[in-house]
This record gives sequence, structure tokens and C-alpha cells, in this order.
Amino acid sequence: MELHEIAAHLEAKEDTIIMGLIERAQYGRNREAYDRPAKGFKTNKTLFWQRMALLEAVDVQFGRFEMPEEVPFTQVHSLPLRINPIRPALPVSKYHHINLTKQIANNYFTLLDQLCATDFDGHLGSSVEADVHVLRHLSERIHYGAFYVAQKKYDEQPETYRSLIDRDDQSSIEQLLTRPEKEEEIIRRVDEKARSFQQGVNLDVRKAVDPGLIVEFYRHSVIPLTKLGEVRYLIAR
Repeated sequence: MELHEIAAHLEAKEDTIIMGLIERAQYGRNREAYDRPAKGFKTNKTLFWQRMALLEAVDVQFGRFEMPEEVPFTQVHSLPLRINPIRPALPVSKYHHINLTKQIANNYFTLLDQLCATDFDGHLGSSVEADVHVLRHLSERIHYGAFYVAQKKYDEQPETYRSLIDRDDQSSIEQLLTRPEKEEEIIRRVDEKARSFQQGVNLDVRKAVDPGLIVEFYRHSVIPLTKLGEVRYLIAR
């Protein structure tokens, strides 16, 4: 896969993430779904983590986590019924040691404090469903970028990267990976999409999201976490 193809996939993923954040903003923060054990279940898990765990328990059987960029948020114990025939550069187990899901979830839930206009509206199930949707796409986007973009950059300058990897010089690896002009291109594109997707929205029935919130989330969370994953991938490689 060429770098422009990888970039196209990441750009397409933006649409899903931005629309997902706009949809999540239609509901309250609804902390009860994340702070207390879920009612109606024999579990100490919150409603959010119960939903995520049950969904991933199904996904693992269908082989979802056989793909490197699909990293589970919860512990999955069963073996897949479907084996992925694609063989990545590293064993999938080694990719999954590069797990950024905790940081992704923490940053996302911090964003919700600003994204949601009301604290509680009673729509716990809808809030959780929207969160699971966005988080899974965020995770795939960040891990996909971390693994495949890093590999392509390594292929362009293998000797330089190899020298830094051998010295475990993570700071210099990050500097070499960083391309400010590409990052600003992503930021501009996210801003344009966040605005265009909400053009003509009926504010009597829908809540509009400040595009700046989404832009800053990309600038201070999505892009840095992707680079962190790139560095970890190259060190593990």
C-alpha cells in the first residue's frame, strides 16, 4: 500500500469521526452511564463498558482483532472463529502491545465535557451507543496511522531510522516523523468538514458543534497520539 492510499483512508475516516462527534453532541453528558454500575446487569461495569465489552466479545469471534489497527478497548478472551488471511509485517500480538485505547478514551471523555451542551438528558443508551461508535473509529484511525504511516516513512529512510531505533532515541524519531505541513493540512481539512457538515442545520431541532472543538481535539489528541503510536511501532519493529 502506498502512502497516498494510506492518507486517503485516514482522510475518509475523518468524515465518520466528525459526524460521530456531531451526533454525540445531540445528547447530554450523562455521567451516570460511565460512573455507576449498569442497572439491569449482573455486573460492576458501567453501562458504557458493559456495552463495549459485549460488542467486542462478538467482534473477536469474527476476527476483527486479527487486523493490526483494530485494538480492543476491553480484554477479549475467546479465539476468533474467522482467521484473517492477511499477514501483517509484525505478529498481531506485537501490534496489540502498542495499545493507545486508554489514552484515546481518556481524551475523548474529556472532550465530552465541552461537546455536550447539557449535563443530563436521560438518553443513556443513545449516549453510550454514540460513544462506542466514535471511539472505535478513533482507535482505528489512530492505530492505522501509527502502524502504516510509520512503516512507509521507515521505508523511505531505513538507515536513518534504524540508527535512531538502535539508540532508542525516541525524541529524534518523533522529530523525524513529524511533518508540520501535513499536520496543518489535516487541521484545515477537519475545520472545513466540521463547518460544511453543519451548514443549514436547523437549530430548533439540532445542536451545532463549535468546529474549533473538533479541530483542537485533532490538534491536541488525534495527531499526537498517532505520532506516539508511530514511535512505539518503530521501536517495537
